[in-house]
Amino acid sequence: MEHPKFAKYKNTDKKERSRWFNYCHRHQIPYITIEYRTSLADIEFDYITYDKKNSDDYLLKNKEYIKEQTFNIFDKYSNKRSNVWSYGWSTVKINNIDLEQAEDVAIEIYNLITEIIPQTCA
Repeated sequence: MEHPKFAKYKNTDKKERSRWFNYCHRHQIPYITIEYRTSLADIEFDYITYDKKNSDDYLLKNKEYIKEQTFNIFDKYSNKRSNVWSYGWSTVKINNIDLEQAEDVAIEIYNLITEIIPQTCA
């Protein structure tokens, strides 16, 4: 079954975010959201939806690789207004990406994480 790779919101909608979080947790996929505005978007991702016992080893072993690749994705899509915030090694928010590139950023992040955490562990 092919899962959606991200959820997209016009503005902060707590009910929809909660629904998406529960979906990600149930299916053991990364929690990735795009919050879009007129011409820019913010992309946030977190690994909190994975069961720790199954994913922590993979994430911890690869945290430097994840960080490096995340910055490579940021460099590839950023503009002069973009910035990236890290809330520790497992949560990152990329702000002010051009709207037409936001989905590409989200998909690349999803692919990065799912490449590291095998589906058999999720």
